[in-house]
Amino acid sequence: VPVNVVTVDDVVAQAGFDRVDLMNLDVEGYESRILLSLPYDRLRPELIVFESVHMSRATKARVFAFLEGQGFDLFEFDMDTLAKARRFKMRWSPRAASEAVRGLPA
Repeated sequence: VPVNVVTVDDVVAQAGFDRVDLMNLDVEGYESRILLSLPYDRLRPELIVFESVHMSRATKARVFAFLEGQGFDLFEFDMDTLAKARRFKMRWSPRAASEAVRGLPA
């Protein structure tokens, strides 16, 4: 089945946005490729939620090190990881983040 592929840049440009506050990635195993190729300087995401449970240990280590180098703190919850930009100031607790990722009331 043919599938049209677009980049995150294309989606953001088509929507007319100049930045992304929250990005939620669940792309059937392609999370690492996307996370390693995003134009962080242009998009400036504050929060990124992505499925990490299926990443190999080596891939997860590479992605986590890369995101930390881009200025993110990382929190793992069940099957997902939350990357929070260090510049993003908010009242924060790992418990509240875990509940937000799972869709539960904080």
